[in-house]
Amino acid sequence: MRIVTVDTGNSKTKVGIFENKELVTLCHLDEYTNQLKEANDIILLSNVTYQKNLTPHLDFETLRVQNHFLNLKINYSKALGIDRLLCAFKVALDNSVRTLLIDAGTFMTVDLIEKNEFLGGYIFLGIETYLKSFSIGAKLPVIDYFDYYDSLPQSTPEAILGATNMYLEGVLESAIKKMAPEMIVITGGHGEYILNITQKINSKIPLKLKPDLIHHSMLEAYDYHLKHP
Repeated sequence: MRIVTVDTGNSKTKVGIFENKELVTLCHLDEYTNQLKEANDIILLSNVTYQKNLTPHLDFETLRVQNHFLNLKINYSKALGIDRLLCAFKVALDNSVRTLLIDAGTFMTVDLIEKNEFLGGYIFLGIETYLKSFSIGAKLPVIDYFDYYDSLPQSTPEAILGATNMYLEGVLESAIKKMAPEMIVITGGHGEYILNITQKINSKIPLKLKPDLIHHSMLEAYDYHLKHP
């Protein structure tokens, strides 16, 4: 029986299909619902408010009891999103050291996990959201973030890209200094960009890029729940 994980992000919805606990397919929601869906699929959603004819086998919100999510202690208000909780739970299972989790999506979350405990974290503008902000007021162009830009800007696109890199460098360097992790795990749609920038400002702390972390997190949380009902 297949386990299907649906990541309902702020801008895109991706589906992961697991067979024997191995991620064998990643696709968009429409492709899954129109072509790949099977009757006996066990469906897990990172956000149950967005179902599109999909009925989840487990509401992950029910696993949040007071200040715990499964075996993960939570030091944060109830507003903490279930996707952040799921990824933090998986990171806590995989790493025994003080770990910084960076999720680079529409918004960039920077969270600290240590010894099965979510200690807290920050929410910053993601790369695309930051770039779109330049079109407000001054109506500067909206451009795509395509590479690290480190020279002195001599055009408006270069100025925006250079400012974006300085913003990301400042955020990441400050977070690393303040939160003092022993490990950094990076995920999200812009994870590779964040990995490259983090490598430039940090040469000592081990880095892990986990692009499909949310899908593996849902699978792990579901499996843990079955074993510890």
